[in-house]
Amino acid sequence: MRSIKALFLFMTFCLYTVAPVTNGDTGGVLPPDPGEAGKKTLIGIDSDGDGLRDDIQRYIYLNYPDQPNVQNALRQRSITFQKTLDPEREVGTGRALANEIDLDLECLSYFVDEGFYEMAMKLKAEIVNTYDRAQQYLTFDKELSGGIFSGSKLPYAERYKHCNFELELPVKAKY
Repeated sequence: MRSIKALFLFMTFCLYTVAPVTNGDTGGVLPPDPGEAGKKTLIGIDSDGDGLRDDIQRYIYLNYPDQPNVQNALRQRSITFQKTLDPEREVGTGRALANEIDLDLECLSYFVDEGFYEMAMKLKAEIVNTYDRAQQYLTFDKELSGGIFSGSKLPYAERYKHCNFELELPVKAKY
């Protein structure tokens, strides 16, 4: 049954996956595309050591160019979300991690008026992009079963306080 759930979850994530951007001009900022080698492990490849998988870093910067706050909010969410796939993550830490992921979503919502949830789901699909990652995500998700979650209750105008990066001006994204 668990295998069927993992397969269903993986297939659902595939529905949200965005076609890769074929922009070869990265300006020397982005790491190289890890390709299939980046899918061989749960953790993936982080060649520049910034805590973010190379494929995810490329996805963010190529799909949301000229939107530094959105990029940083997606980076923040991705780095947190990748922890759900870490095979070394301690069992029982899922609730705290889920709360952190929710606060990251509030950070993102500050910069993207509408469509922030869909943006977050597309990002999740990019992160959980293999069958093994989907199974590992289900292990995390199982810890949350039956839990009740709520956001920080900060008013919209203060959601930027959940961001762990320096804001770029102008603050609002044009997405």
